[in-house]
Amino acid sequence: MLAPDARIYLCGRVTVERNGRALTEAAIGGRQGRLLFTYLGTRRTQPVSRPQLIGAIWESRTPPSVETAINAIVSKLQIKPYPTLEALSATYEIACQEYGAKDLNPLALWDMHWVKELDDEGFIDALIQDMT
Repeated sequence: MLAPDARIYLCGRVTVERNGRALTEAAIGGRQGRLLFTYLGTRRTQPVSRPQLIGAIWESRTPPSVETAINAIVSKLQIKPYPTLEALSATYEIACQEYGAKDLNPLALWDMHWVKELDDEGFIDALIQDMT
């Protein structure tokens, strides 16, 4: 699912925009990333297989290391690990047991605006990179 503050422009030069700013070429995977966004954007209601993606990006000129290449491009589209409902629930349970926070709204423990700000600054990307 596309973030609510994101837009993909498929007419003219393919552009991906977040928070009113266009993402850099590198952020979307360069020319091949633009092809991938275009292909997926025009088929957003349909499942797409890896062979279809490979065909859309390279047609009949697939590189010898096509699996490595497609993995690198697709990895830029991976969903980031934002807190799940289970994580919110577990945090609330710990806060109630250990800190007496029974009167607190469970969502008050998580400020998603702050998490989004961290994401926009690249902090979450850096954490993910450190874990891999």
